[in-house]
Amino acid sequence: MPGVAVVEAPGARSHPLDLLIRQNRFVGNHLLYGAGSGWYAPAEGVSQQVFVTRHDRADPVVELRLDHAAERIEVLGSAAIVIGQGGRDLHFSSIALDARPVVADTFVRTNSSQGETRSHGFFFDADPQGGGVLGLPVRLSGGAYQHLLYGSAEVTFLGVDRDHNLRALGALTARDDSTSDACTVSCVDWYGNARPIFYRDRVFALMGYELIEAQLTESGVDEIARVDYGPGRTR
Repeated sequence: MPGVAVVEAPGARSHPLDLLIRQNRFVGNHLLYGAGSGWYAPAEGVSQQVFVTRHDRADPVVELRLDHAAERIEVLGSAAIVIGQGGRDLHFSSIALDARPVVADTFVRTNSSQGETRSHGFFFDADPQGGGVLGLPVRLSGGAYQHLLYGSAEVTFLGVDRDHNLRALGALTARDDSTSDACTVSCVDWYGNARPIFYRDRVFALMGYELIEAQLTESGVDEIARVDYGPGRTR
């Protein structure tokens, strides 16, 4: 393009990435990347680590060992969280990005997997004082795509403190009485049918035809209202 100066970046500003990267995320001045299975591939044989580097200076790449794959990397305020499968369990590992990145804490949801692998399935409601609440759709049981149709999905909520420690707040679960409506309102939703929603000081979970509202307390999430908006089933 006329008038545009082209400057060659010096090699010292580059880091070689010698891993088959399937997940990556920028968090502030940090880049985190790792490998993990998606919906299309099994987790067996996937390396269990995440790499962290600064993109604004030539710091060495830090390798953090995990007990699970890196299937999802998300922003957690000034920190990050890496989520992935470890055997039959779903692991959440918070990553503190201080002078030297470290794994701050790990929470394990047994006999579970992600119910939604795309980025918009995850939400984090940050607390101005540090920490916050995260929500993620989790698949509990069933065969392929059962979590989209037959009530095996839930939204799990975790509390995060200012030191990035994780604690269970409970979950909101779909009723197990869903019936097919022959695509009158919705067929299998390719973008998943479950997700957490934080709106101002209110907490919701969307699961299939149901929208659930909950109250966040010190002990966890308590359901306070539910509406089923399927055809002829509003209640």
